[in-house]
Amino acid sequence: MNPYRVRFKFPPAEEVHRLSVPDLRSLVETLLGATLEELGRDGREPDQWEQLHLSAAVGFLHAGLLRAALAVTWQSLLLQSERAGVSTLQLPAGTTDFPMAKLRQVFEYARHAELGPFANDALDRRAWLGRISKLLSR
Repeated sequence: MNPYRVRFKFPPAEEVHRLSVPDLRSLVETLLGATLEELGRDGREPDQWEQLHLSAAVGFLHAGLLRAALAVTWQSLLLQSERAGVSTLQLPAGTTDFPMAKLRQVFEYARHAELGPFANDALDRRAWLGRISKLLSR
């Protein structure tokens, strides 16, 4: 994967902070989709780092945590030499992998779903986490 093809599409942080929710969502969807496409060009499954960060990005997108989705999408693009000490994310216990087909499936679901509870300040986190867990276990 050539992460630079996607990295150059990320706007500066000050621009991101000025975006409206619909514009930020569009940006996240565009960048996450471009990242998955770039991985698809390689014809390989994402490595564990990429799986972890891309699955988290999709979950954050679905929940409406758009800046978090943007941040972990960026982290998914880090080269192996750049990864040391960067992320605190860990795969849930019992999870083996998130293959490309599943990542694409949940990305498409999240793209077409209404923004999750955090976009509207709802705080029913248990219900949301249950929905995401069911989606990822399919």
